[in-house]
Formats: sequence, C-alpha cells, structure tokens
Amino acid sequence: MREIQTHFDGLGLTELCRVIVCDEPHPVNGANHCYGLSRVLTPAEKALCPSLWSDEADCGRIQFQRGPRDAPDSTPGTLDGAVLAVLIDRQESFQAGPFACPENEIVLGHLRAALAATISRAKERAVRGVLGKNEK
Repeated sequence: MREIQTHFDGLGLTELCRVIVCDEPHPVNGANHCYGLSRVLTPAEKALCPSLWSDEADCGRIQFQRGPRDAPDSTPGTLDGAVLAVLIDRQESFQAGPFACPENEIVLGHLRAALAATISRAKERAVRGVLGKNEK
C-alpha cells in the first residue's frame, strides 16, 4: 500500500484527505485498481463526535475494473470515464450555484476533454477489436 499526495495544495484542507492505493499494480497493464479514501478529522470534528474511535473518517473506496470483462480472474469495477462523469457533474453543479468561478470552468473544460479522450480511445479500440482485452 502507498499513499498518494499529489492533491496536496499546502493550505491544510487537502492534506486531511488521504488516498491510499490498496492493491499491487496489475502484472499485464501496470495499473492499480483499488483506492481507499479517508479524511483525517479536525479536533473540532472529533469534539462534535466523541464516540468516534478513529481519527479518520472512511470516505469510501474506488474499485476499477481489473482485467478483461468476463475473464475468470478479473474483478468487476468502475471505469475511468464513470469517475470523470462524477467529477464533471460535481463541477457543473458548482458552476450552476453561488460558487461559480473561472477556475472551476477551467477544471470543467479539462475534465470534459479527459472524458472525450477516454471515449475516443475506447471507440478506437473497439474498431480494432481489442476493447475489453489486454491487447494493444
């Protein structure tokens, strides 16, 4: 297991959010497929909930598809495009609300570009007959 800290901004809040890689890289594609998310509680949050036995709140887990679909040794999971869709929806909600800002619009543009590239790659792989397979 290893912790990812590239989201830290030096301002304190992001440093409370922990991203842990929960598995080893896949031997064929080199990618990790399981990530645990948690957040360190502030002293004020701990005071609000003294019954909490941990200094961290579990925020969930992301399990990505591991291996080709329908392969006996694969693990079903989400795909990158689905996670990007969640992030796009969240940014669109911010932009529709009182916290709209130019920076969020830039983030939204990059997320949309990332999703478009992901979809384009999938379509190109489908045309070549290698979509959903561990083949180039």
